[in-house]
Amino acid sequence: MHSPKNNKKAHDYIRTLLSEHKVNKYYFINELKNIPITEFKGFINFKLMTMINENMDLQINVSPEIKNSKLKELSQKDRIDLYNITGVLLDNACDASKESKEGQVVFTMYKEREDIVMMIANTYKGEIDVNRVSEYGYSTKGKNHGTGLYIVDKVISKNPKFTKETSIIENYFIQMIRIK
Repeated sequence: MHSPKNNKKAHDYIRTLLSEHKVNKYYFINELKNIPITEFKGFINFKLMTMINENMDLQINVSPEIKNSKLKELSQKDRIDLYNITGVLLDNACDASKESKEGQVVFTMYKEREDIVMMIANTYKGEIDVNRVSEYGYSTKGKNHGTGLYIVDKVISKNPKFTKETSIIENYFIQMIRIK
């Protein structure tokens, strides 16, 4: 039996796990600790891990103010709406950024007065008509796409707890969800 300090193979393996690349690759897990809803945190973690596995460049920032915000007081219906909205926006950001040269996705949550703001931004390829993105069937991805943002807008139109702003700044497509 080898003593642990003499096991070169084990040391090499641990060194690989602790290399800067591996540690930084999953840095966002620490950022997610501020999200007070365990299921939501897990859901976002799953979506972000998928993006990491696609070699995307992620920037994640969740303000510590979120930890004690009214986010944890959302009703079950509001939580389901939040998961649906977030899922579509993260999936769209993943798909669009994969097509872009930069492959970047930004996920930010912070408090603004009493509201919680969730911003999902991504790089993209081609042209986007911001005024049409929520139309049923409008898509930059081709046929059989163009329902996600339409569904998000339907959910938001039926729930006064949420609002959405869409914009493009430089080469980033930005969706801001405000939770009242």
